[in-house]
Amino acid sequence: MARGQVYNSTYGHYWHGLKQDPAGVRCVAFQTSFIRATRFLAGLELHELPKDFPNVEEVKLRSLSELN
Repeated sequence: MARGQVYNSTYGHYWHGLKQDPAGVRCVAFQTSFIRATRFLAGLELHELPKDFPNVEEVKLRSLSELN
C-alpha cells in the first residue's frame, strides 16, 4: 500500500458568488501556512515568513492577487 502525506485545514473557506475574498483567505498567516504546508508535502524548501506576517498586536490582510 502506498504511503503519502495529508494536509487538512478548515481555514479559508471560499463561497461561490462572493464579491471579495473572505478575510480568512486574505489573512497573511493563513496564506503563509497554506504555502508552507503544500511545499512541505511536495518535499520542497519551506517558504520564508513574509515581512508583513501578523503579530499579536495586529492582523494583516492581503488580496489573493498580491500573492507571487
